[in-house]
Amino acid sequence: MFRRIILIISLGVCVSVLSAKQIIPIQTGIPFFFSPNTTLRMAAVGDIIVHKNQFLAARNDTDGSFDFYPQLQLAKPLIEPVDFAIANLETTLPGKDYEFFPRFGTPDNLAVALKKTGFDFLTHANNHVLDYGKDGVLRTLKVVDNLGFLHTGAFANRSEYNEKRIQVIERQGIRFVILNYTYGTNGRPTPKGIVINRIDRKKIADDIWLARQKKVDFIIVSYHFGVQYERLPNQEQKDLVDFTFKEGVDVILGAHPHVVQPYVYKPVTDKYGVRKKRLVAYSLANFISNQRERYRDGGMVLYFNLRKTQLEDGSIEREVEAVSDVPVWVYTAEKNKKHEFHIVALPQYFEKKFPHTLSKWNEFKLKRFYADYRELMHPTAKLLVQRETVAKLENSSSSKKSSTKN
Repeated sequence: MFRRIILIISLGVCVSVLSAKQIIPIQTGIPFFFSPNTTLRMAAVGDIIVHKNQFLAARNDTDGSFDFYPQLQLAKPLIEPVDFAIANLETTLPGKDYEFFPRFGTPDNLAVALKKTGFDFLTHANNHVLDYGKDGVLRTLKVVDNLGFLHTGAFANRSEYNEKRIQVIERQGIRFVILNYTYGTNGRPTPKGIVINRIDRKKIADDIWLARQKKVDFIIVSYHFGVQYERLPNQEQKDLVDFTFKEGVDVILGAHPHVVQPYVYKPVTDKYGVRKKRLVAYSLANFISNQRERYRDGGMVLYFNLRKTQLEDGSIEREVEAVSDVPVWVYTAEKNKKHEFHIVALPQYFEKKFPHTLSKWNEFKLKRFYADYRELMHPTAKLLVQRETVAKLENSSSSKKSSTKN
């Protein structure tokens, strides 16, 4: 059963998600049947990272089990109702000996929680994919396979790579491919036998060509690239994006900087002479993590439609459209000698629908993230909270050292 579309509306200051009762089905009829006008609503988020305090928050100290879903639960209304949701799994699932930084290994329940939240697709090609070596890659792939995720970027062996190098996904008559590549793996070479997709222009061009030969409607590329904590894309990112669009890609999703970088939606002509609007999000930032520094304590959910329309002359029009975004911030507070974590959709907070009371320090940090986000992403939009208000909140907070516990 296919998910239903969330309509995202702009209220001039931020984006709001309609309630479940207002969700409108995008299509009725036989699954995968191509109607004259078919649309898929897509959602993409950035890095899924688990640091020590998140690990401790998820652990049941009585029986040693883990439950990460409470950390993601408030984000479910943002993810579950769309037709297809993508996330970057920037950790491994080694099954034991868990670590948090600089090597990331997380209990399997994280993947269970992601599935429960509504994610369909995970990307693996990032700088932490080899943190637990070959065994860590193999076990991670096995866990996500068993949970029913589609995924790419890392492959258990050459045979699997040959089979899944170009995975055609079909939903409601729309065929699309997601490709994924990383700039590197923190100096770790790829162990013999497995395959990790690295950024290499010839390989990328070959993969895009192969995808086109499969007569897909849309090609999406996920890059792990850029410079950490830089809020604007560098020239290397821009050049790679230009190259990728020229090869015929429709959407590019970026990760790795851990801060939001702008997205651009504009007409681009590819080398085949096709001119249409294409979308790049240079960095979707952190979706869930315990990075608390300014700009790193939140991220975004990017929404876009893939539309396929049969025109009167019988030709097919394929468009990426209805692009919108929802800023999210990671709330953490100490409760019963443990930290708790929640993803806050900022519209939810400003509409007074967030079920927790924020300390002055957390209120300051949330509103500072919001102001930073809006000024970067939507500089002409009116802010719900002005810089003067943020400054007053900062002054009224007791002190960073004493307030971060809340």
